[in-house]
Amino acid sequence: MENSRKKVLVVDDDLSILRLLEDLLATDQHLCEVLTADSAEHAIDILSQKNVSVVVSDISMPGISGPDLLTTIRDRYPNVKVILITAYGSPTIREEGQRRGCLHFLEKPVRLEKLRQLIVQELREEEGFGGTLKRIQLEYLIQVFCMSPTSIAIRVWEGQNQGIIFVRKGKIIHALCGDAEGEQALYEILTWRSGGFETLDLMESPKTSISKSCEVLIMEGLRLADERAGILPETLPACMAYPDEPDLRPQLSCLRVLIVDDSPMMCRILTGMLAADEEIMVVGTAENGKAALEKIESLKPDVITLDVNMPVMDGRTTLKHIMIKNPCPVIILGAMSLKTSQTHLLDFLRFGAVDFATKPVKNGNQAVQQQELIGKVRQAARAKVSNFRRTKAAKVVRKPIIRAGTSAPGHLESLVIISSGAGGYSELMKIIPRLPGSLNTCLVVLQNMPYLFVPPLAEHFSERCEMDVLPLEENSELLPGRCYMGGSLSDIPLELAEIRDSGRPPAYHLRSLPPGTHGMDHFLMPVADAFADRALVLLLSGADVGDLLGLARIRAKNGRILAQRSASSMISDPLEIAIQARLPESEMRSEEMVRQILAICH
Repeated sequence: MENSRKKVLVVDDDLSILRLLEDLLATDQHLCEVLTADSAEHAIDILSQKNVSVVVSDISMPGISGPDLLTTIRDRYPNVKVILITAYGSPTIREEGQRRGCLHFLEKPVRLEKLRQLIVQELREEEGFGGTLKRIQLEYLIQVFCMSPTSIAIRVWEGQNQGIIFVRKGKIIHALCGDAEGEQALYEILTWRSGGFETLDLMESPKTSISKSCEVLIMEGLRLADERAGILPETLPACMAYPDEPDLRPQLSCLRVLIVDDSPMMCRILTGMLAADEEIMVVGTAENGKAALEKIESLKPDVITLDVNMPVMDGRTTLKHIMIKNPCPVIILGAMSLKTSQTHLLDFLRFGAVDFATKPVKNGNQAVQQQELIGKVRQAARAKVSNFRRTKAAKVVRKPIIRAGTSAPGHLESLVIISSGAGGYSELMKIIPRLPGSLNTCLVVLQNMPYLFVPPLAEHFSERCEMDVLPLEENSELLPGRCYMGGSLSDIPLELAEIRDSGRPPAYHLRSLPPGTHGMDHFLMPVADAFADRALVLLLSGADVGDLLGLARIRAKNGRILAQRSASSMISDPLEIAIQARLPESEMRSEEMVRQILAICH
């Protein structure tokens, strides 16, 4: 049918050329209808009336030239494909055509059959899927093309600015933007935060000016975009250069790290961050758990960072195999916004993960994220994984229903603080589920982990304890028979505050502290002042002991401090620091700690 045929517009001031090309495409009349124009002005008029798919134009014409026609088409009809033909080919003319959005540039004498095939190819590709993507970030679009063996070009515009990114077989090979080319042009395009794009066929032999990997280019572009937006300082730590290969500096004292993540970009980012510490060496990366297990024996890492969700073998299964075959400190890296990452928390703790960390995000404070990651790797390297014992999950407890009219909890006379970190989960499971719900004291558990993991952790314990276990938050009222579970106080600094009501004993709640305050010391000092000898502090594996000032105040007010036996702790360093300062009165097993908690209630 006539209306179903695509339209090809041939533009040339030489009428013989018009007839020649019209005859050439006559063999494909079932596919296309040929329109002709003897000038650019005539072509623009036709374009305003007809839905044209492909324009074939000479460059040198009186009036409006071919390149100027190309610019007009790009501005008004961005989906129209353009093929330019010239008798005066040169690299300069070719590159100028590229800058204006032409990806097929043929020099006379043109092989007619080749031109015909090119036109037919363009027409048939329109029969595939097409559509519009809205509110998508350019970096995500580029990654899609780089993950496939695609050869394509992406024309991008922001207002009056235009640029082209060339991708050949999944690799970015060239970019143009204004007078810039190569990496400089690509980075300029990536700093644009809004605009439009279209995909175009890649011409036969575009210039190759870029050799770096897609991941490295995108991360540097995003860094520059954040810098331009004022999110990052102009000078970043050296780690943010995101090197192309893992750092292989030959230092015997280096901590050897294996990164396991299915995202090549995330592997590059983590490698770059860890490279800032001269005592840490990334010895390899693995795209899934199966690949990691094959590399562990030969690479012999001191620490493994492990992604949660991966193809072939996920993080949970991988961790089980590691702890059975090649026990090694493992840090779980998760995207904390994912509910699946949070709900799998307890599985990873039960199977022996030493610590948790959030994956770096581009809009976060890069220097802080780097410092936290390096700190966790250094701490994990000191873990005694031989002390890990898999803890059997406690059974779910059916709690009695609280009926209306039940008397309110009594006055809080004592307070138990439990400071726990990497390796402390198994001890918590031996302590809290063994306590009765009628306990006449309040427990505050400070587990050193990202706060987003706290709610699922509290829910897990609440289901298995007679006590009510709730997330620790600002304004939480401390009541007998309750257990509050919080994360790192450096993330959400809190302190004890007294609530006085005339004629009633004082009550207590938690209020926030200014950012940057060292949480543990400031948290313990008012506890010592308020509860004196009715305060009990338990230090478990990986505990936050602050600068020991808070613990010292507890002892000065005749409060008690007990520590897990350092010989059985996965992370014993903080316990040993407190013990050397003679702050804990003794080291003991979890069973004895339960008895001491019960004793403080009487």
